[in-house]
Amino acid sequence: MNSRGAARCARSVRLAGAVRCHGRAPRRLHGLRVAVSSSLGTATLPDEETQAAVAAAGATVTAADPAWRADPATPFAVFWAATYAGFLDAMPAERAAHMIPPLHRIAARGRRIDILAYHGALTQRPAITAAAHDVFQRFDLMLRLVMPAPAFNLKRGAG
Repeated sequence: MNSRGAARCARSVRLAGAVRCHGRAPRRLHGLRVAVSSSLGTATLPDEETQAAVAAAGATVTAADPAWRADPATPFAVFWAATYAGFLDAMPAERAAHMIPPLHRIAARGRRIDILAYHGALTQRPAITAAAHDVFQRFDLMLRLVMPAPAFNLKRGAG
């Protein structure tokens, strides 16, 4: 990722945080082209309140999904599970014990991924990247759900 892409990514993260934390979008959305995706990892649209806040801030909000040349869910699941298994296994056991059960299940799936499945996921990356590139030629920002597991309990590990 070049510096322009990194800046755009950081701006998107700040924007998403502002919308979710404050229930409203900052005024600097005016003129942005915002896609709302129902198929980028989940079948559920972001809630109507979030979509309305972004539109009220002056963005043009359109339902749009990338034209996937390969199903992104399968390689994503492979990379997510394999990577999480590696991170969880590298954690001290006492820390790993505090992770929520859905993340332990993801790591267990990751430990069962063989090299052929991982290589298959790698070969799909160029087609997925091309589809994502195409959608971001038409839109500045995409709203979507991002996590396949519920949020963790912040109080759980508090001293």
